[in-house]
Amino acid sequence: MQAKQMRVAGAVEFLDDEELQARAVEEGAWLDEFAGQPVGPLWANFRIPSGEAWFWTFAHTLKEEQVTRIRF
Repeated sequence: MQAKQMRVAGAVEFLDDEELQARAVEEGAWLDEFAGQPVGPLWANFRIPSGEAWFWTFAHTLKEEQVTRIRF
C-alpha cells in the first residue's frame, strides 16, 4: 500500500483557547505512549483560514507542479 499525505499551505493563525487545548490533550493522550512522554504540552492549536491543499504520494516526487491543488 502506498502512503498518501494531505499537504496544506497558508498563513497560520494560532488559537489561544484553553478549552480546545484541554480537549486536544485529552483526546490525544494515546500518543503519549508512542512519544514516551506527555505530548499535550507540546501541542499548538491553529487554523489556516485560506491557502491550498493537495494530496501527495512518493509517485509525485519531482512532479509536484503536476499535482492538483485545492484552494480554500
